[in-house]
Amino acid sequence: MTNTYRIRPIPLCHMTMDKGFYTYWKHYGEKVEVPAYAWLIEGGDEPILVDTGCSATEFRKYALMATDIRDIIPIEEALEGLGVAASGIQTIIMTHLDTDHILNARKFPNARLIVQEAELQFARNPHPCYAKKYHQHLYEGLNFATVRGDADIAPGVAVMATPGHTFGTQSVVVTTRQGKAVITGFCTIDDNFSDQGDIIPGSLVDPLRAYDSLVRVRRIADIIIPNHSQSLLTTKSIP
Repeated sequence: MTNTYRIRPIPLCHMTMDKGFYTYWKHYGEKVEVPAYAWLIEGGDEPILVDTGCSATEFRKYALMATDIRDIIPIEEALEGLGVAASGIQTIIMTHLDTDHILNARKFPNARLIVQEAELQFARNPHPCYAKKYHQHLYEGLNFATVRGDADIAPGVAVMATPGHTFGTQSVVVTTRQGKAVITGFCTIDDNFSDQGDIIPGSLVDPLRAYDSLVRVRRIADIIIPNHSQSLLTTKSIP
């Protein structure tokens, strides 16, 4: 039997970015305010977290393009407000291993981190062009569990391979009462999905695969959740 879930957006910090980082070949030089999130999936046998997010203090050490980084709420406090202890989280789905998605990982001592095998391999041995994005000490001692391609995580929760932004990006498909919601693993804002046409991420390793991944999300999703959405800051639950 498939469970029906809801997704709780947890915005953890703000940053200012060049909009072109998110919109391929468009909007370079424009500044955009972007939140960094974790996402709590409720409704199954256990709560599932998607990404761990970051604190502003930690992210400032590693940010390559972001400026004006400031906290919204510590993740432990946000989870406590939802009735969940960090120590009670056993499953975390990592969409990819950029620092703003993984810096809070050590706050979850009992969790396994589900990541695409290709993502973990690349992060541990990155091409020189991308070496500044990946910091080996951040991965040491973490309990990674790797998958290859699409995989079921729980009844009604699955990951789908959506490479292009990084080599092993994965998005998260969640069954809700309003259909399939997809949290995009590739870094997108609301502008990437619009009536004027979809736009692949501006930061990527392969634009062709990024395009195919975006198209795939469009085909599958009844609800698309850009993982850096500006419009979900005050949203309590999806749906």
